[in-house]
Amino acid sequence: MRILLFDTSAHGSPWPLFLQALDSMTKIKTRRYAYRFFDEAAFLERKAIGNRVLTRAPDWLTINVKHRRTRMLAYEAATRSLKYQRHPVRYADLNRRLVEEAKAFSPQIVLMVMGFRILPETLRTQKGETGGLLINHATDDPFNGRTSRQNVREAIPVHDVYASTKRAIMDDVKTVRWQCAILQMWLLPPIHLVEITATLEEFDRSAAGVGFVGEGDCDRLSYFTTLMNAIPGLEASRINIGRAETVLSSQQGW
Repeated sequence: MRILLFDTSAHGSPWPLFLQALDSMTKIKTRRYAYRFFDEAAFLERKAIGNRVLTRAPDWLTINVKHRRTRMLAYEAATRSLKYQRHPVRYADLNRRLVEEAKAFSPQIVLMVMGFRILPETLRTQKGETGGLLINHATDDPFNGRTSRQNVREAIPVHDVYASTKRAIMDDVKTVRWQCAILQMWLLPPIHLVEITATLEEFDRSAAGVGFVGEGDCDRLSYFTTLMNAIPGLEASRINIGRAETVLSSQQGW
């Protein structure tokens, strides 16, 4: 069985998702499975200084506009008027090369991890060329206009199976794609298992009044602001949120 995995190496571990599992599986059962990894990161454009500066406007809206609908509309308006892309890619090259890779490898399964920048036409062409089963593992809400563009929503019914760990989005997904699945959370032991502090210094450095497990998305800062306001006297503690380190204090703020 040939499996084509689409994801990105631009993020930290455990991304690319499923790559380690595919590599292990094909080494154990060399004659039964083969895979190729199509890396979206190869098509990322270098961020210009202007793009980095423009990042501040959508981030400010995300943090400071409290009403969800208003925040989403303001974010979309700002990014559209500023022609802003958080992670710009060479769209045409990316979509063309994905079709070419699928045609050359002829996979029986194509496993897409979200596919934020993949067009529905690309997926239809790919299916027509290979006849392979098209599965999407949705890591984000495709109906959230802040994180997903229209092409992501339009691509949902093209997939044979649309899977996610997000139970809250399934009713919306079922309106456009009846074949969907809920996945359980999973872990990679070298990354996710608890590491015991070896010294008192390590313990003091890693100790926190609040612990958070997840990505360092800027729109999550509002949750911690609410938490600080709700717990008087919350001690200043250093917490790790994804790659970002932030000092959390009920007195000092962010």
